[in-house]
Amino acid sequence: MHVSRVLTQADRRAFLSFPYKLYSGDPNWIPRLWPDQMAWLQRRNSFFDQGDADWFIARRNGEVVGTIGVAVDHHANHHLQRKWGVFGFLEFVEDKAVFAALVERAQAWLRMRGMTHMLGPQSFSANDFPGLLVGRYDVPAALYEGHSPPYYLAFAEESGWQKYQDSLAYRAVRSAEGEGGFMPERIRRLARRIVDNPRYGIRHADLSHFESEFQHVLRLYNRSLSTLFDFAPITDGEFRKLVEELMPVLDEEMVLFALADG
Repeated sequence: MHVSRVLTQADRRAFLSFPYKLYSGDPNWIPRLWPDQMAWLQRRNSFFDQGDADWFIARRNGEVVGTIGVAVDHHANHHLQRKWGVFGFLEFVEDKAVFAALVERAQAWLRMRGMTHMLGPQSFSANDFPGLLVGRYDVPAALYEGHSPPYYLAFAEESGWQKYQDSLAYRAVRSAEGEGGFMPERIRRLARRIVDNPRYGIRHADLSHFESEFQHVLRLYNRSLSTLFDFAPITDGEFRKLVEELMPVLDEEMVLFALADG
């Protein structure tokens, strides 16, 4: 087995093609958008305004058997006052030797750059397919959430990895009671009171004023998540990338702003 850096266009295509083979029998796997993933591998991403990264591909007898990406986010490290690296783009066949070889290569890359910890998988921000799936392998992943076979978690635990945190995705089902039927009665009662209060309101997004709306969302995103212990404010460029990915399917009617006193 040989683990090498992803350098050529052929390497990139092999890297991105591998999951299609790995998950060919999994009806709940959702392919990631190829142009977006290729942009990462070609370093055409705003992340590289603040970070460094490399990707590696494992081959056995010329056949791809695993992939991994590894990165340092200098912006987040500076904000959180730490020297941590992240890894992502992790896919591999059910073989502990492949898993170990990929992880060791990522660790060595980070160690050479003075990092003390390695966190992941996330590809490469906390918004990009974070974590290893620990249950509900029978349903498709939520938007930007990861999906992985059970042996990923088993290999990680057997290797002594420690859980950093839980990332939860909730599934809400509309009931006969209407759209709010899945909400606790306490929340619905509060909502009814607020609806009758003239101070508060709701409006849809107006994409004809995209830049203004974008700045509203960016400000709210960073302020609302600032209470999380490990949150680093997202940059304008990184958030713009996220929004641009959603633009082809964005519906103004599905983007709501809550208003207080206008």
